[in-house]
Amino acid sequence: MKKTVSLAFVFAAAAAALGACAQGTTDFETSGDGDEGGSGPSGSTGSSTSCGPCDPNAACVSGMCVCNAGFTGDGATCADVDECATNPSACGNGGMCINEPGGFSCTCAAGYELSGDMCVDIDECATANGGCADGCSCANEVGAPPTCDCVLTQSNSQDIVAANSVSCNNGLDHTDNSYYRVFDLGALGIDGDFSVTQVEVGIELATSSAGTQPVQVKLYELSGAFTTANLLSLGSANGSVPDTAETIQAFSVSGTATASSKLVVELFTPTGVGNLLYVGSNNLGETDPSYLRAIDCGINEPATCSSIGFPDMHIVMNVHGTYAKAP
Repeated sequence: MKKTVSLAFVFAAAAAALGACAQGTTDFETSGDGDEGGSGPSGSTGSSTSCGPCDPNAACVSGMCVCNAGFTGDGATCADVDECATNPSACGNGGMCINEPGGFSCTCAAGYELSGDMCVDIDECATANGGCADGCSCANEVGAPPTCDCVLTQSNSQDIVAANSVSCNNGLDHTDNSYYRVFDLGALGIDGDFSVTQVEVGIELATSSAGTQPVQVKLYELSGAFTTANLLSLGSANGSVPDTAETIQAFSVSGTATASSKLVVELFTPTGVGNLLYVGSNNLGETDPSYLRAIDCGINEPATCSSIGFPDMHIVMNVHGTYAKAP
């Protein structure tokens, strides 16, 4: 008797699970009691699992044309599935989906990287403090350069030392006095526009007949030599100082200095009857000089405290602000 068996070239896994598709037939002779010269025994018939013409993007499975993954149709005709249209967020936030035959790929925007088949935010702060300058902490921003939160100071110590500061006064009232510090943002490694939010200034002694006295905190950008003519105003804030001794006062003030520029901060104490104020300082070291200007005492332009005879007057001043790290 002859048995007709369908044969085809198939992958082993597909053959085990699904059987094979015929690409022709081969007869095998077996011993038995059939009449090899006549028709088969009663009730027996031949069988075929051949597929008709399949689309190039389909496979023959159990006698049927089945579209491959990433395609749709009846097997005879298969069309690509546009995964980007059916799932616009296939690549996650920050990813651009690109449809391809039978699948898709992802392109990640700046600030993102591919993880598996999704775009994820790069945490720049996880490496080298995000590149923020010394004295700054790094705050990760999704899909953007990190924000550097800084406290700038040139004081080696925050201590306020009694009888260490001078001001232009008559022993009862002070005249206009300006106390300055200059912060070279480029030298500090601040390569983004620096937005000041708060200034802290030491107060050695403040007394007033009213119990409080006015001050101003002013922000500038310096271009050239340190003279008042070369100061570009960035912002200012009025404040008041209560009667106090050896404290640090905080003042909210806003202004933005250009990346890598020189930021100048001034504490101005205006002339006032009954008002006497000495800025807070110490003699414990500083990384850059302190400056004083007092026209009524003959100091018409900012001068270092050392140059006018007070080398140990190191003004305590801290500047809080933020900047976005340059990519």
